[in-house]
Amino acid sequence: MKALIQGAGISGLACARVLDERGWDVTIVEAATAPRTGGYMIDFFGPGWEAAARLGVIDEIRRRGHDYRRLVTRDASGRVTARIGLDLVRAAARGRFTSILREDVELSLRAGLPARIDQRFGVSVAELTRRRSGVEATLTDGTGIEADLVLGCDGLSSGLRSLLFGPANEFVLDLGYRVGGGHFHAPGIGGRLGGDVFLSDVKGEQFGMYAVDDDWVAGFAVERSARGLPEDPAAWIAGIARRNGPLASAVAEAEVETPYIDRVAQSVVPRWRLGGTLLMGDAAHAVSLLAGQGASLAIAGAVALGDALDSATGLDDGLAAYESTWRGKVEQVQRSARRSASTFIPSSELGLRLRRLGLRAAGLPIVSKFVGRLSGGAPTHSGTTKVPA
Repeated sequence: MKALIQGAGISGLACARVLDERGWDVTIVEAATAPRTGGYMIDFFGPGWEAAARLGVIDEIRRRGHDYRRLVTRDASGRVTARIGLDLVRAAARGRFTSILREDVELSLRAGLPARIDQRFGVSVAELTRRRSGVEATLTDGTGIEADLVLGCDGLSSGLRSLLFGPANEFVLDLGYRVGGGHFHAPGIGGRLGGDVFLSDVKGEQFGMYAVDDDWVAGFAVERSARGLPEDPAAWIAGIARRNGPLASAVAEAEVETPYIDRVAQSVVPRWRLGGTLLMGDAAHAVSLLAGQGASLAIAGAVALGDALDSATGLDDGLAAYESTWRGKVEQVQRSARRSASTFIPSSELGLRLRRLGLRAAGLPIVSKFVGRLSGGAPTHSGTTKVPA
């Protein structure tokens, strides 16, 4: 059996591993000319933890991850408004929780990837033709590939989804926020942060930082906005940093590596499958930073696809079983994120006070354990510190 995967990110790499383990001949195509670098810090937890263990990459994720000591929130004057010990979060998650750069999740999946998997960069699917025995894909370089299965693992603005079902904006639900970030070269700031995660505590926007080492900080900014995206991500990020307290202001003038900006949105797709073509990961079910489990769900979804294929009598039955089962799981996460959208960034003083009370309660051991059980190992600080996953 032959599979063609569009997208060499977390979802695509996880799917490649799953199918290769089952004896498939796998080709990955990626529009970018090389594996992507940069990105942001995410909290890795939930269903992807066990899935990563099954794929044999959880030790690599642990090695690249960071175990921070505390979450500390500060208002615009720099005053501490809440502290949460993250050891409590890890204990509630039974140790299955780490903070890791998104690019390091990709590197963990790429490490040890069998050489027999054909990876092609700077090329993508231009046209799909359904055949009786599978799918024929014409690539942007003019070459053709025949496959039994084509997987769209190319993200929120999936090009493969557009080929199958129509323009991307028909399937993207904007949740009313903009998010951006990058790696800041800020010598000394990492030392000031120590083992703490910094999160600002102001109205209408948010800035957060994790120390990668003494010289580099992974930072992110979130803003309530229904407007389009600014042309200069670095300037937009710096502007938010300046308004979010002394510690955030200290990195506003720092060099930022690979800055990005995007809207906070979900993929809402009525059907993921058309014949032998299937959408995976964010292309099918982006949950948004409000859920904070995108990377985890991408890996878990790939393993769920493998399980469905193992149990089915044929490819069509396996794909149908996967969508039926996995859709119910991710739509529950999406609904939860949409419910929290209006309060994710408080817009009033009352909202700020209520969030502070919630954060302080989350720092209590009994509450951390309770939340950990309810969320399947989700961190208690995820409702306010999630960055895109």
